[in-house]
Amino acid sequence: MRQTRQKTLIDEALFQRKRHIKAEELLSELNRDGRIISRATVYRRLEELLNAGKLKSVKCGKSIIYDSCLEKHGHFVCLSCGALIDLPLDITKLYADYAKLGLDIEDAEIIFKGKCRKCREKEKNYGIKGI
Repeated sequence: MRQTRQKTLIDEALFQRKRHIKAEELLSELNRDGRIISRATVYRRLEELLNAGKLKSVKCGKSIIYDSCLEKHGHFVCLSCGALIDLPLDITKLYADYAKLGLDIEDAEIIFKGKCRKCREKEKNYGIKGI
């Protein structure tokens, strides 16, 4: 598969720093910078990167968020504002424990759900639930 200019621009936007981004946000960001990249090209490239194991996706409610950090880690999803936060986790002991049961775990997805500090503070300050 050849590396086109559009693919290179998408890859640069995703991998210049570790980040979480939705496909539509990536599309807006790319086109806002004066480039014209089609929605189909962005979605196709995201699918290619997922299939190649160079990108991960996390389902947050109805949204899919793409994660360019491939190091083993967990996530925290805020149920109020939808923020996705990386959580460092040492899951090597879990893998070893499950290996003793005869399980060969290739990958794990650990997602904690709750409310982030900012949303908890809003609720505390304004007495509002579910902002």
